[in-house]
Amino acid sequence: MKLLPLAARAGGQAFKSVFAVLKLFRPDRPIHRSGVVLQGTLVHTRVFSGEDWMDSNGTEEVTARISRSVGLPESMPDVVGLALRVGDADILLSTTGYSFPTRFLLRPRRTLLDGPFTSIMPFRGAGGPVLIAARREGPGPEVTRLSQLRNFTGELQWGLHYSRLRGPWTRFATVRLSVSDAHERGTRGGDIRFDPVGRPPAGLETYDWTRSLRIPSYAVAQKS
Repeated sequence: MKLLPLAARAGGQAFKSVFAVLKLFRPDRPIHRSGVVLQGTLVHTRVFSGEDWMDSNGTEEVTARISRSVGLPESMPDVVGLALRVGDADILLSTTGYSFPTRFLLRPRRTLLDGPFTSIMPFRGAGGPVLIAARREGPGPEVTRLSQLRNFTGELQWGLHYSRLRGPWTRFATVRLSVSDAHERGTRGGDIRFDPVGRPPAGLETYDWTRSLRIPSYAVAQKS
């Protein structure tokens, strides 16, 4: 276990160097340059996880951003990010597998909306590590391009799930989103920035090794 903090610090510095190079060519956003902002609600489903946020009741407002990570041509697969701002909390999810161990592995996709999406790195909860995932639900179009999503006028729905690393997923909320009118359609998706390290959901924390891995590259990416 002692190797994990060392590996995380080394990985954090490596990512920092990569982001510094990308920043030379993409000064505004090294990754996730183009995205679409959506707004909607999160409706909690009563569960008994032992974690404050997952066990909440009621409805919360959500601002989200869907983006392609590397920024490859849209005809090519790319890792897709689904960032959620729920109240004061930020959650970053990326396309991965759903079973163990693929839930910890990034998976490029051609489609923007279909996942699954997971947090990849766990939060620290009262009952131990917690992973969060989103899976799209209900009928809807297959969207492969950001331009298609910007012009979509319907509602999109995802189910939110949590897991204890290897364990099964338990559904705890429904997220319904529509393309936001807060930003002009056709832009890069506004200047909204998410901070999953400093703004975890209520009752959850980030591990020290997670901060070591993420903070150095985030500092470079968000430096003006």
